[in-house]
Amino acid sequence: MVKEIQDKVNAQGEIRYVVVSQNIIKRETVEDHYMVETHVAGDAASCTLQVKGRLTSIGQIQSQGKHDSTSARCNALSSGKRKPS
Repeated sequence: MVKEIQDKVNAQGEIRYVVVSQNIIKRETVEDHYMVETHVAGDAASCTLQVKGRLTSIGQIQSQGKHDSTSARCNALSSGKRKPS
């Protein structure tokens, strides 16, 4: 399960998107271009995922996206095992 999640997230590569904001009173339109990159490293033995991500806008790494990382642990139910009652 850990390997499958790792492979699916890493297969995404760069995700680019545009946020379009419009001010209908001033008749102005602003486009902000972003790119998100993520990388996942999984460890099946400890049932953990380490996720690192980066958000860039106009070539600049955004402070809220600069090498952010998090980790997740599998629980017994998600792996098909039941906890004792």
